[in-house]
Amino acid sequence: MKRIALIIASAILLVSCAANKGITVRDDRGNFTVPLTKPSYNYTISGSDKVYTQSSCGDKRTAPDNKPVVYASPVQDIIIDGIKNEIFSTEPVTITSKNGDSVIYLGTGSGGLYVFADITDKTPGMNNNKGKDIKNGDALEIIFSTALPEPNRTILGVHDHRVAIKASENPEGYSYSLDAPLDRGKYFYKKNKSGYTLEAIIPWHNFKVGCLCGIKNRNLSFDIAVIDADKNSLPVKIYPWSKKDDYRVNPSRWGYVFIRL
Repeated sequence: MKRIALIIASAILLVSCAANKGITVRDDRGNFTVPLTKPSYNYTISGSDKVYTQSSCGDKRTAPDNKPVVYASPVQDIIIDGIKNEIFSTEPVTITSKNGDSVIYLGTGSGGLYVFADITDKTPGMNNNKGKDIKNGDALEIIFSTALPEPNRTILGVHDHRVAIKASENPEGYSYSLDAPLDRGKYFYKKNKSGYTLEAIIPWHNFKVGCLCGIKNRNLSFDIAVIDADKNSLPVKIYPWSKKDDYRVNPSRWGYVFIRL
């Protein structure tokens, strides 16, 4: 017992949620793994009699309700210049439209949600709108909820946020939930051979995030859409990640983003 106590006291414990195989213990004998069950917790939502389970690791491409999950992990040395020098440790979102596949990388850093998008577009830069009207031209639209996920919820709440980033010269951002321009957002737009590149940082306070502990390491309801205009006027075509036409008003359509900070 005494030797066991000394081993435990001197061991270095390394825990990896991604691998989720257990605790690696290292002592003078070498390394060995102590198996762990998958950590998780249960929660209920006011007005619902259902109990939901959330993994504290949550490292899956599909959530327990079979909705897709995308990950936003820390990105170092972010420079908003339209050049993809930043290194992402997660897979991007791919959205397919009539123009082809658009690839959107998500990350966290510099005090906000970081987005780097290569959008396929045969007529890029079609957006002369300003303010709340930027959704009527080429744009990237993001839905992000800080509420605890309730998969069957169909009514929007105060924690659901919808923002858009104008994808043309002089890009800007707008929050439709706050009915105001995005505060202190940073953007870069440029045309490329297949369409355009849009890079942005949206500070967390635009999603009413105070303490980051409220969004860290858990699945949050999320959707993202490419808005495509063929000319500088309506109509536009919209291609959401969820592939659902009512994604703006129906939270049950959304997938998830897993935030790492």
